[in-house]
Amino acid sequence: MAKPSKKKAASDGGDGVAVSVRNSPRARASVRRIRALGGLLGLLFGGWMGWQQTADPFVAGIGALAGWLIANLLFWWAAIIVWQVALGLEVEDRRRQMVEMVQQQRLKPKPAPASPDSQQKDEPQ
Repeated sequence: MAKPSKKKAASDGGDGVAVSVRNSPRARASVRRIRALGGLLGLLFGGWMGWQQTADPFVAGIGALAGWLIANLLFWWAAIIVWQVALGLEVEDRRRQMVEMVQQQRLKPKPAPASPDSQQKDEPQ
């Protein structure tokens, strides 16, 4: 029998929904865009640097591929870290709003119950 994963148990906040970059549609789309942009910039920069060193197209192509791979991974890593921080801040802000809302509900004065005399006065005789 397999043990339950500690990572899964730790990521669940008790309600079964883990907040992660993988589960956020905004974060996933943003990471894809940033990763694609990083790869394109790395491809162009690596190709340009390879062409500057030698005028051989093969060397420039190898430089472009190396630049693409390195930039793609670096931009992906940076985007994941930025979104993890942003999602953590969003969760903390939402939790704080919920706590404030509960405190406001507790501080509201509750309406006094109606006395039996006031009910009889309102009824027509």
